[in-house]
This record gives sequence, C-alpha cells and structure tokens, in this order.
Amino acid sequence: MDEDKAPLDIEETNPESNFQKAYGWFFILNRIAGNDYSNHEKIYNATIMECLNQLSFIVDFEREQIRLQKKQNNLR
Repeated sequence: MDEDKAPLDIEETNPESNFQKAYGWFFILNRIAGNDYSNHEKIYNATIMECLNQLSFIVDFEREQIRLQKKQNNLR
C-alpha cells in the first residue's frame, strides 16, 4: 500500500470500490460515527468543522498505523 495514500484514497481509485461510490456521504458519516448507527444523530448535530476535524484525524491515524506496520514488518 502506498504510504502517501490513506485507505480512503486507495478505495476511491479501486474500480471494485462501487460500494463507496454508491453510498457517498453516508460512507463518510458512518466512518466518523465509528460504524455505530447510534452515533449518527450526534454527527448530524455537529458542526462541519467538527466533522472535518474528526475525518482528518481518522485518515491521519490510519496513515500512521500503516507506517508503523510497515516499519515493524521491515524489522522482522
């Protein structure tokens, strides 16, 4: 996996990723809500800035996890 690309970026360029295209904004909403439907109402009531900050955190966190995994795999 390309270190500079987050999983969201990779899924968008994957031709088999019709799931994300079909659900668009709902995919992002569910992602921010931690895949927990009971949190959707909280996201609907949040400001756009709060949502974008959370999404940015999620993407950066996943990039860091991928980087650490690669580093750990190279040490083995």
